[in-house]
Amino acid sequence: MGIVILSTSRGIMTDREARLERIGGEILKGGLSNITTPPLINTLRGVLPGMKEQKWIHEGLITESLPNGMFRVRLDNENMILGYVSGKIRRSFIRILPGDRVKIEVSRYDSTKGRIIYRIRNKDSNN
Repeated sequence: MGIVILSTSRGIMTDREARLERIGGEILKGGLSNITTPPLINTLRGVLPGMKEQKWIHEGLITESLPNGMFRVRLDNENMILGYVSGKIRRSFIRILPGDRVKIEVSRYDSTKGRIIYRIRNKDSNN
């Protein structure tokens, strides 16, 4: 049993990765048949092993509450972005209301949306 290389709609990946993502593909033959290690596959897809997407972390103020855990956030540099609640905050039932200060993680590729990763406590409140 070896590793099978597939060409899928999401790029080149191993048969195991394709099975986990539940997508099908075409088996590659010829030029890439001697590639057997997954780290080499990742470098072919443009992702180095252990490398994550770089994110910017900003602080901001919640200005408006929207449906489905989404918020309008005014960053300290006066930009308005759309923020959504991260899984840890959602899982911990942390309440976020308009007027709260938050830390938000913004992708370098789409600076109009961000993930709220921390609610900064007010100095005058007990919670």
